[in-house]
Amino acid sequence: DPPRNLTITNFDETNVLLDWEDRTGDEDGFIIERKVGDMDFEHLVEKPAGSTSHPDSNLTINETYVYRVKAISPYKDSEWSNEQTILIVFMGPSDLSLIRDDETTFRLTWRDNSKCEDGYIIERKVGGGSFALLSSEPVGSTNYLDAGLTLDETYSYRVKGTGQYGESDYSNEVSSTLYETGTVTDIDGNTYK
Repeated sequence: DPPRNLTITNFDETNVLLDWEDRTGDEDGFIIERKVGDMDFEHLVEKPAGSTSHPDSNLTINETYVYRVKAISPYKDSEWSNEQTILIVFMGPSDLSLIRDDETTFRLTWRDNSKCEDGYIIERKVGGGSFALLSSEPVGSTNYLDAGLTLDETYSYRVKGTGQYGESDYSNEVSSTLYETGTVTDIDGNTYK
């Protein structure tokens, strides 16, 4: 029987993990083939009998990869497994959060998920306005202070990475209002000091 339920997990920006079910039990090993973009399938690696996973590393951003697996034996190779496709993307920042640093300052923090960015773009929206560029921050940045804000005004923020592969997706958006009383209301309407 061919391997089945081939899946791909993108565990890092340019690294994936292939997993499959071994349904044979008496194979000599497995052959994994990979197709890059519009190219034909090519031999990637041979795995020993009993294998059910393989990492594939150093993939290229903005490239599409297709994988398939088959069991091999001296008598007859299995059919190919299902094919799985993944597009490797420039991973944007995530987990953007917002805290009040002092009476008129917000501190933004986010998770840096990329090894390919040249920097970050922070955008801000005031009240019901539109998002506009607030700041460009250097590679590896994970926080920013927005100072001199107006009390009783609502501010919204989002962050994206920039680099040789263009721009990443935006992070999640965060929003808060600076109340003169020292309380903060988050995007869900929760108010706290």
